[in-house]
Amino acid sequence: MRRRALINDAVGVDHAMVAAMTVVGPDRLALDAQPLMESEDFARVLTLRPGCFAFLGNGVDGPPLHNHVYDFRDEILLDGARFLAQIARRRLPV
Repeated sequence: MRRRALINDAVGVDHAMVAAMTVVGPDRLALDAQPLMESEDFARVLTLRPGCFAFLGNGVDGPPLHNHVYDFRDEILLDGARFLAQIARRRLPV
């Protein structure tokens, strides 16, 4: 399979930002994150449907994802669920 660049849809980014601001507030958003050069299969999904790849935020002090000592912080699961529900509320017709 050919590798593709992951390019977020601008409308998807707007919805994700508003949802994140609603759920966690501006103090917990990393608005100055730098682009990453990583491999991600979600890039293929974004060629089929517009959307946005976002990080939930497990902290910056631990090992990276897919590392054998990575430890997911379970306490952020509720914020993640609220974030996705907020996007659904914004995007789906009532």
